[in-house]
Amino acid sequence: MVMLDYDFDAEGQLFELDAVFYAEALKEQNWEVRFRLDQLGEKMMAVFIDIYGNEARILIEAEQFGCAAKKDAKVEAADRSTKEATKKKTKAR
Repeated sequence: MVMLDYDFDAEGQLFELDAVFYAEALKEQNWEVRFRLDQLGEKMMAVFIDIYGNEARILIEAEQFGCAAKKDAKVEAADRSTKEATKKKTKAR
């Protein structure tokens, strides 16, 4: 089984389950876990559990997936506004 927390709180060490993949589903998917990159925060925690209950935990930086972490909604809105304003200025010239 694989359990994922897409936006792990490293300071508080709080794992909030976002997705779980069971052995049978993993086997059918050639032992791959897939998810949308836009769900990632700065860090993702993956917990692997074998048939005996042993756990392995890894903390993965968003950059390892070749993407930036998702931004705060206010920052995203500001980015969109800036891009739209830039487009308008460019068209006006």
